[in-house]
Amino acid sequence: MNKRWAKKGVIALAIIMILGIVANLGLHLWLQHKLPEIIKKKSDYVVSYQSLQVSLITGSIVAQDISIETKHSENQEILRLKGKINALEISRFGIYRAVFKKEFYFNELFLDKPDLQIILARPKLDSEKRKTQDLIKNIRIDGGNMQVFTAKGKKLLSVNQLDLEVQNIRMTEKSRESVLPLAFDHYDIQSEEFFYQPDDLYIVSAKSINTERGKMVIDEFRLIPQVKPQQFEKSFPERKNMFHITSKEVHFTDIQLNKTIISMANFTLEQPEILMHTSTASVERKKKGETPELKLDDIVLKNAKIEIRKTNGETIFGSEKVNLGINKFILDQETSKETIPFTYADFKVFGENISFAAKSQKGKIGSISLTPKSGKLNRISVVPSGNNSNNSSLQFTGNQLTFTTNHWSFKNNKLHLDIENITVNEAKGSLRAAANSQPKKTQVSTIHFPVKIRNILVKNSDFTFLNKEQPLTITGLTANVNSLKISQTDQLVFDPGNYSITARNLHYKTRFYNIKTNNVNLNPSTIQMEDFTMIPTVSRSEFIRMIPVEKDLYTLKAPKISIQGKWNLLSKNKSFNADQITIQSAHANIFRSKIPKDDASVKPMYSELLRRISFPFTVQKLELKSALLEYEEDTEKSEGPGKLTFGNFNMTAQNINSGKRSGNTKIPIRIQCRFMNASPMNVSWNLDTASKDDRFQIKGSIADLPAPRINPFIEPYLKIRATGSIDALNFDFNGNKSGILGAMQIKHKDLKVTLLKETGEKKKVLSAIVNIFVKSDSENFPDSVQIKAERDPSRSFFNLFWKGIEDGLKRTLIGISPGEKKETEANSK
Repeated sequence: MNKRWAKKGVIALAIIMILGIVANLGLHLWLQHKLPEIIKKKSDYVVSYQSLQVSLITGSIVAQDISIETKHSENQEILRLKGKINALEISRFGIYRAVFKKEFYFNELFLDKPDLQIILARPKLDSEKRKTQDLIKNIRIDGGNMQVFTAKGKKLLSVNQLDLEVQNIRMTEKSRESVLPLAFDHYDIQSEEFFYQPDDLYIVSAKSINTERGKMVIDEFRLIPQVKPQQFEKSFPERKNMFHITSKEVHFTDIQLNKTIISMANFTLEQPEILMHTSTASVERKKKGETPELKLDDIVLKNAKIEIRKTNGETIFGSEKVNLGINKFILDQETSKETIPFTYADFKVFGENISFAAKSQKGKIGSISLTPKSGKLNRISVVPSGNNSNNSSLQFTGNQLTFTTNHWSFKNNKLHLDIENITVNEAKGSLRAAANSQPKKTQVSTIHFPVKIRNILVKNSDFTFLNKEQPLTITGLTANVNSLKISQTDQLVFDPGNYSITARNLHYKTRFYNIKTNNVNLNPSTIQMEDFTMIPTVSRSEFIRMIPVEKDLYTLKAPKISIQGKWNLLSKNKSFNADQITIQSAHANIFRSKIPKDDASVKPMYSELLRRISFPFTVQKLELKSALLEYEEDTEKSEGPGKLTFGNFNMTAQNINSGKRSGNTKIPIRIQCRFMNASPMNVSWNLDTASKDDRFQIKGSIADLPAPRINPFIEPYLKIRATGSIDALNFDFNGNKSGILGAMQIKHKDLKVTLLKETGEKKKVLSAIVNIFVKSDSENFPDSVQIKAERDPSRSFFNLFWKGIEDGLKRTLIGISPGEKKETEANSK
């Protein structure tokens, strides 16, 4: 029984096999004769061939000498083909689907020497429902010449002598879902004369493309824009930058194309020349997916030449030699709008012979090395790019600049900075202010504020700041600034945190003075300087000819100046609070000529000048020690200037303030000196910045003054010579900005005056007459006389004080009554 069923089974199997062979042979014969008719009736193409072999079992097809052409070449809804193929092999062809459903599916396709033109189907709109399918999963091509066009006939891709093997290929024209013409998983390629036009802006070409062991090598790569720089901004307002790139060789591995993304690894450009044009247009945000996104695990530039220009042709950056490595490089629609048109995870850059330009400046850097966390610049120079005096300009040379950062990036075309350290070594620079130096709002739009810098170190450097031809030069500068914060309101605001600044010399030149000092030491609580001098740049006679109205000419010297306290003069909330200011052994000479016409402008009182300081200003104690003060004055008729001398001058002023803080606003000043280097003089002077009418009190005394001591002042100026002595002079005055009143006492002995001719000879008669009215001796200590004088607003405080002394002298020595005063003054004129 079992043998019989076995025999029947073998017979059945044999029958099935025979039927299969017969069916396959029959189908083969049927397809030989009927397939062209099926294709002609049921497909969109006209296909002819020399020979055809079909296997029903494996679904394989082999054809020779094939030609193909689309029936309706104007139909944009289908994939249009035209050309010839030497041989075609298909595996796992869906014969049933082709015959009964008019669907063509190939698992694997081999083309030998194809010469084809391919026109892609029109992309479907979102509102159109379309069933998508992959026609070919894997493809191999030997010796092919291929051209791919868009549905409208625009050339998209072409390649010659193509040897290609691609797995899991997908081809499509750009749509909302896909911006790439094809996608695949694995590839192997050798080709010549590659052409690709991804969009309306760029054309990509190469002399040859070859792969070996997963590495693709592209010879003579070109990325060429199709518009001129002047047209770019108008034609592509949605784009910020346009590139022109050529490279002797490009090679990479692991390329992946997937709808909107091109990704690859180890992307290297050998000797590339990269030109980027950047526009000033405001770029609007575009919809996602309009251009492909480029992702590179690693990008390397070897011996690159890079240049960045504006669309008007102006170069803003250039480098003759750059070696660059970037990790996790991404270039997409959003990043292309930024100043740096890509993002990255890490990078290393080394460049030589860098040039750059910005506004009215241009510069060069000998070499530069950069990473996201550090940088080093060598042989730096910056110079003005023109003679436009309406802009500030910088001239700078530096041996080396190094920095480390915590973070920096470009976002919305603004530079975001968080800097750890900046070191500048052996720098020399000059900064010239604009000719129109009127205060104006300063807005920096390319930097995101606040900017933080943890530490700045400047070593062995020289700088000059030039404003209105008045240079401030600092030599031998060493500066260490910690926790600097730069903010922006209507102008830049600096908060320096902690700092230490030293300089070997400081020189400031103005129209009339050379101001110099040595060994400057500055920090938030100390200012020290040595050998301070303020020396006129012109002679006294030149000074008189140069000034339109009366003006003092100063000569100042101080071996040492020291300030202790706390201040902040760079931030928005300025303040100055000095605990102690000490000026040691100063020598001050003040010269005034009465030859120029009077300055009729209103002279504010000292308390008003202090109130005008716009921020809290306080000096708890000011000490002037062992100083020498000289005042000289001449007239058209004087033989040389008259001179007043205050020797061994010691002054202590307390609570000097601007009245911007609540509390005590009174300023007591105490002075001790040797008047005319002979007589002890003591002065007590009190001000109050809270007093809007500028009230003050000043009282003091002079003792044991030989009258001849004042001859150096009165003889050349008043043509008067005095003899005798003033044993004591006491005064106690009160006043305000309107006038002065008070009391004065004078004790004198054998006081006589001699009137002099212009030649210096004695006027005997007039001298005798004058001495009749002068009280040559006072009582042991006479009663005080009352004085009163009005202030001339165009005169200084000391003029008002002298008018009080003058009024007291007249009343004491000559006995002029208040009613006689005006008549005497008129006669004295």
